[in-house]
Amino acid sequence: MATRSEITIELARAADCIELAELSRVAIEYGLRWRWKPSRILGLIRGADSSVIVARDFKRQIAGFAAMEFYESHGHLSLLATQYAYRRQGIARELINWLEQSAQVAGLTYVGLEVREKNAGAIRFYEQAGYEVQVVKHGYYDGKENALRMSHQLMTAEDAARRP
Repeated sequence: MATRSEITIELARAADCIELAELSRVAIEYGLRWRWKPSRILGLIRGADSSVIVARDFKRQIAGFAAMEFYESHGHLSLLATQYAYRRQGIARELINWLEQSAQVAGLTYVGLEVREKNAGAIRFYEQAGYEVQVVKHGYYDGKENALRMSHQLMTAEDAARRP
């Protein structure tokens, strides 16, 4: 297992989309219809209103990744996953920090996300990162699993309006 100091975070490349889609299928979409296929992730990588970042280990292998879509007033964390061997090392937190800083620079007021209602570990992780549950979305995942919509306030709308 690599140590935290051997991890670098950078923008994802088009060539990463297959591996990221596979990681999404295994770590996020398990038991569901596969929606985040390589072409969809490639669209996020190439998109003007989205960012996909990866954490790479010292061998340049992907340890984790995150994807955020940027809207007029908020960001939406679409995907966040780490390889099993790299969990609980602070990588996911660093990925979120990177994207939240990007959202703040863009003048966005909050970041939202959905997480499986039964995923207590992920919910705890997001709560520790400052996210709060806003609403339960019944049947959100393929009509068979509920989601919690969570958000993290980055700044007030008034603060955002005052930014140059």
